[in-house]
Amino acid sequence: MTTRDQRPTPGTAGEIGGHHRQSPLTSLRRRLHREEGFGLIELLIAMTVLNIGILAVFTGLSSGFAALNRASATSSGAALADAQMEKFRALTFPAICLNNATTDAVRTAGSPAGTAVATCATADPALVALRTPVTGPDNAQYRVDTYVVWDCAMGTLSTASPYSTSAPGCETESVEQAAAIKLVRITVRDTVTTSKVYATEDSAFDETTGT
Repeated sequence: MTTRDQRPTPGTAGEIGGHHRQSPLTSLRRRLHREEGFGLIELLIAMTVLNIGILAVFTGLSSGFAALNRASATSSGAALADAQMEKFRALTFPAICLNNATTDAVRTAGSPAGTAVATCATADPALVALRTPVTGPDNAQYRVDTYVVWDCAMGTLSTASPYSTSAPGCETESVEQAAAIKLVRITVRDTVTTSKVYATEDSAFDETTGT
């Protein structure tokens, strides 16, 4: 009886064990041409990744926008404070005062140490204790608080005789040190959230001012 050789026939070129070998590119093309589409889990993962990316971009844009607004408000506040201070620099020493004492809790809390200079008549209507709203260079609205107080470069402020509240002096242990000076402070705030201070400028004036 004749016996047939049962050994498997070796594969031809491009075949392994009788099976045709597929290239990775061919396998990928077949997967892409399938009609199964994305599965639900794959779709959810893709949407989650997309949402995370969009949220990151939005957060970055929001932070940048807030920083730009803050920088603009700070710049405008500084410009308003400097413009207000320039009004006092143009005056003589006796004329450095406010023409009213309008105040509120916010202004009182920000007052510098010292005795307030008495009010007096001023030619400039802007030389008041509280101005709000004031339009800044960026066309936004601000609040401007102005303070004028007596201060001492040396010694302690005294209003006791021979001094007075309208003409105080500076002394140490009853020894006169120097004449009192006037300290002007300008504070620019947000009109709504008054705790937001955009600029504060201080300047001291002595008796030689305007001479």
